[in-house]
Amino acid sequence: MSSEPLVGDGHASFNVMGIVTIPIWDGGARYGEARSARADVSQSELDIESAERQANIEITQADRSVGVAAKGLEVARRTVSLAKKTKELVDRAFQDGTGTSFDIVDATSKLRQAELNLADKELAVTRAQIASLLSHATCTY
Repeated sequence: MSSEPLVGDGHASFNVMGIVTIPIWDGGARYGEARSARADVSQSELDIESAERQANIEITQADRSVGVAAKGLEVARRTVSLAKKTKELVDRAFQDGTGTSFDIVDATSKLRQAELNLADKELAVTRAQIASLLSHATCTY
């Protein structure tokens, strides 16, 4: 609005202007963003490859640990068997009068220790099997 009186017979004219901006050169920002996005995709692909490689290593280690634990369990079973035979021989020697009560206590102690070691090895096998199952597991969510 204007406070000046209109000159003429009351016909007013209006001018409408618009500005259209077309970027001719953006300084390379668009191409820089595209290059940065391609680099991010490449980095993500490398991260996925690294994670898959690490998962395969963990699976292999878990499978090997099951085998090692199973062999340790077998050794512990043989140790218990030998400790039982040793205790029987010590008991016979004591009955024949050639052994001492200390030999009986010592053989019994070694048998108990071998049985505890066997229980520990059984637990180690179970833990290794659980770890192996978890390393082979796949989650879809």
